[in-house]
Amino acid sequence: MKRLIIKIFFIVISISNVEARNINLTASNSIAKEKIRSLQNAKPSYVGLWGWEKDTETINFSLTLKRVGANLVGTYCYAADNGDTADCPTDEKVSFTIPYPSKNVFTTAFTSNNTPNKGIVKISIVGKDLIWEIIKKPVGKYLCPTRAKLIRNKVE
Repeated sequence: MKRLIIKIFFIVISISNVEARNINLTASNSIAKEKIRSLQNAKPSYVGLWGWEKDTETINFSLTLKRVGANLVGTYCYAADNGDTADCPTDEKVSFTIPYPSKNVFTTAFTSNNTPNKGIVKISIVGKDLIWEIIKKPVGKYLCPTRAKLIRNKVE
C-alpha cells in the first residue's frame, strides 16, 4: 500500500511538472506573439536624409524626411550642372506634410520650389531603400527624377 501511495505521489509530481512546463511554454508563446504583433504594428522608419543612388559630381537628388508631431514632413532638393540648375527649397519651405504613414508606401501631393502647381508622388520603403516615383507631374517647371532609388545616409 505504501509503495502504491509513493508511485501515485511521483505520478502526480511528474504530471505537475509537465503542466508547469506547458504553462511556461504557453507564456513564452504569448510573449513571442505579442512581440510579433508589436513589430507588425510598428510604423516604418521614413525619418532621415535619403540620397539618390545615381548621384554624381554634377547631379544630386536628396529627400529629407522629418517627424514633426504626428506628421511626416518631406523636403526634396535636386541640383544639376554643379548647382547652376536647382530645385531646392529656400527658408522653411517643404515639399509635403502628411500624417505619419503606418504602411511602407504612401502617395501624397508635393510642391516644387519652381512652380506653385502640385504633383503627386508615391514613396515606398523596399528593404533598406526608399523609392520615389512621380505619379502625376506638376504643371510648369520642376526638377527631380521621375523615379529614383534613394539610400539612407548615415549622417543626418
